Amino acid sequence: MRHIAILCASSFLLAACQSDQPTRADGTALPRAEPPAWTTRFMGRNVLMATEVRIEGPKGLLDHLVTKSDPREHDIAVQTLPAGFLQQFQVKGGRPGEIRAQLDQVVIVATRKLSILERPGEVPVVVHAAGDVYYKELSTGQELRQAVLTIEGRLGQ
Repeated sequence: MRHIAILCASSFLLAACQSDQPTRADGTALPRAEPPAWTTRFMGRNVLMATEVRIEGPKGLLDHLVTKSDPREHDIAVQTLPAGFLQQFQVKGGRPGEIRAQLDQVVIVATRKLSILERPGEVPVVVHAAGDVYYKELSTGQELRQAVLTIEGRLGQ
């Protein structure tokens, strides 16, 4: 009896370890969808800080982006537009504050407004910062300060 229990448990474990690849009704595997092309431009550990930051990119942008906001501190608006899916975060009441995000390895801090637009089609990933821009590449220590900065990452590069 004990051997039967071990055999049943082994069969159960083997079944649980099977691939989670979707199959057709006849049991043949469906082809896996390839992940969308992406850019390596934002893989370096960098910091970007500006008054306003706008991030645009193709479908899949939100898989590479995380935001941190607080409804008590920020006004948040989400809309679907002909241009794509738009999320906007703004510091309430025009007082000093921060809206934080991270795009791959780039830490982003907007002190007034952060806009994120996930667009249809294969468009580049563009980060546009305006107003007292500070950008630092942590690997080299190189710093940049200017009024406006645009960083573009082409898909597949």
